[in-house]
Amino acid sequence: MEEEILNQLEAEISREISNLEGLEPGSDAQTAAIENLSKMYKLLLEEKKLGAEMEKHDAEINIEQQKINADILKHDKELEAKKEELKQNKENTILHIAADVGMLLAQLGHNGIWLRRGFRFEETGHVNSFFLKSLVGGIFRFK
Repeated sequence: MEEEILNQLEAEISREISNLEGLEPGSDAQTAAIENLSKMYKLLLEEKKLGAEMEKHDAEINIEQQKINADILKHDKELEAKKEELKQNKENTILHIAADVGMLLAQLGHNGIWLRRGFRFEETGHVNSFFLKSLVGGIFRFK
């Protein structure tokens, strides 16, 4: 559309220039034609200037849009990385808790079995054997 307007203005300017040749120099008709030609030429320059500004503005908008799209992609990748990190942390925490509970149960079972066997030999009620003393000391260890 803008190109059509520019083409029409250029055609009209060319027509007015060719009409100027047939007018008498210094006449009112020539003065009016020159003023008309001057106005059309100013319109042509203004139209070209506006077209250039619009192209520049469109280019700036495209650049900004590309920056925004790049930022969105960057944030999406960061979000995915954080989700993956949270998932990994959750899995690691569950595994550590399960391992700690398993170790606790194993220690309690192991110490319970050996305490029962040790107390079977200690019928007097006193802990006399070195084995049972170290086992009881291991359970109630204070640092």
